[in-house]
Amino acid sequence: FPSHDTLLFSSFALVLGTVLGLLLSVVAVRHQWPGIFFILASIVPSFLIGGFVFLMFDRGGAETPAFANNLNFGSFLLAYKLPLIALTLINTMVFAAHNQTWILAETLRPFFQTALAKGLNPMQALCRHALRAALPLMLTFFVQRLPLLLSGTVVIEVMFGIPGFGRLAWLAVLENDQPLVLGCLLISALAGWASVYLNSLISKNNISYR
Repeated sequence: FPSHDTLLFSSFALVLGTVLGLLLSVVAVRHQWPGIFFILASIVPSFLIGGFVFLMFDRGGAETPAFANNLNFGSFLLAYKLPLIALTLINTMVFAAHNQTWILAETLRPFFQTALAKGLNPMQALCRHALRAALPLMLTFFVQRLPLLLSGTVVIEVMFGIPGFGRLAWLAVLENDQPLVLGCLLISALAGWASVYLNSLISKNNISYR
């Protein structure tokens, strides 16, 4: 099924982008980097990111995704390295932009200033207090982006020729295949509903993270 390939490389890119975005946001707050950089980077269109990846990382001769279906996980990631880099860049910038804002807001609260007054250095205070206080918002945002594992890869899959869910939906629209279009929309809607449900469960237990 086409969604198998999509879920594999988009899930890996989402997790990697989340981790990198978190690290970048902590460093940005610690060194007081202007938040506008991540905000602008996070709104760069996917096709521009894909074009940048083509120019910077495509050296030719790599195995194309069309022949990567039966490979093991490591070889699969290597075969999909270009779309992986593109999606990871997108996720990293999006998470870094949001996380920096949330963490910075927590550093202005009295508990953070109290932690500094008690002798913690700024990085310790960030990791132990500000980051922990911002965790519910980060987790909620992560869950909200889960439906994009399927529906958010259309542009990247079309650009890199990946036989996944996004490209399938795009081809269905071009060929006016209404049943297939409706099926793709239904799957995307179900993924969105599941995300909203998980988000509601997390929101009810936010108090446990503080």
